[in-house]
Amino acid sequence: MKRTLLPLLLVILTIGMLANGAGTTSWTADLKEGKPAFQFMGPLAFGPEGILFVADTKAAAVTAIATGDSKAGAAKPIKIEGVDQKLASLLGTTADQIQIQDLAVNPLSHNAYLAVSR
Repeated sequence: MKRTLLPLLLVILTIGMLANGAGTTSWTADLKEGKPAFQFMGPLAFGPEGILFVADTKAAAVTAIATGDSKAGAAKPIKIEGVDQKLASLLGTTADQIQIQDLAVNPLSHNAYLAVSR
């Protein structure tokens, strides 16, 4: 599934660039505010202006999220011991009850984003 999703995201980005006159307007201008309801978060990918694309593999949908994370940052190594236990604790469960689906790093800020399911 991941192999077919990445080309789809690239096609969406390309069409968006052509429709926007290759960047003459803000990519986030037409996004609507709300709370997306995901059935199952899958692959993550970043687009321009810190937009995070999240694939919902059960709903066969892609959601664009304006993260606001668009400032340049220095790349630093990330090492989190027991990341599964820490994430599980935040979700009020145990590490064996969660699954990390994907990791994407914002190319602008170098912040890491995770898709986690419980």
